[in-house]
Amino acid sequence: MLFDRSGREVFRVRSRDFADRISDHDLLDAARSLGSPALDLGVAAPQPEPDEHKGALRVDAFGPYFRGIASGTRALAGRMIHEADRDEALAMSTIATSFLAAWKERRASASLGG
Repeated sequence: MLFDRSGREVFRVRSRDFADRISDHDLLDAARSLGSPALDLGVAAPQPEPDEHKGALRVDAFGPYFRGIASGTRALAGRMIHEADRDEALAMSTIATSFLAAWKERRASASLGG
């Protein structure tokens, strides 16, 4: 949910389960509609990698993992009979592609010194 300064709800998303995600653009468009000035938070300092945990996704596996999700769900979308199922698979592909873009941007920013 997103509220304006008066407490009025201006945006809400209801998910069916833990896998539901919304488009970044939908949320950002709703936030921009409030007319509030953007905050300049600067660039976050690079953070050290967390201690390795045997169940954690390794940093070097992030790219292949999300590229696999993006391409796999795109391929599955072509097999779907129902439009809603196809849209769901394509949405997951879009989410994975968005994560990859953010990851690449973060890596580029960190390599430039933040």
